[in-house]
Amino acid sequence: MYQRILLATDGSVPSEAALDAATQLAAEQGAALLILHVVDIYGDYLAGGGVLDLLRTQGQEILDKAAARAEALGVSFTSRLLETGVGGHRVAELISQEGQSWGADLIVLGTHGRRGVDHLLFGSVAEGVARLAEASVLLARSKAPR
Repeated sequence: MYQRILLATDGSVPSEAALDAATQLAAEQGAALLILHVVDIYGDYLAGGGVLDLLRTQGQEILDKAAARAEALGVSFTSRLLETGVGGHRVAELISQEGQSWGADLIVLGTHGRRGVDHLLFGSVAEGVARLAEASVLLARSKAPR
């Protein structure tokens, strides 16, 4: 059913659930997998600068961990590390655009399930991707307590 699955991961507990779902689906269906992590440079700005290299290193570690899981299941994959730009696209926009340009027919990502004030303050990448993506979107929620 799916031939090209994009997994967007940030290393969080909900992203682990998305990783499990995406790699299992890709293995079962013989689909190609694109593992994507977006470094949000606004995090560097909010931290007062100087942490961008750390964010990039952490992003690559997240990709490497996801790649190891895909490899263990025999899934054909590639991985990409993207960055938001100053005054540029937000994380949800980059994920959606990458899905479109790569030709993904499914985008998988985790959701924290925030509501109320938390949702208002932190927003929702998952909600943004679901709104913007041309591909189908699978939102995975972890079973761990929040």
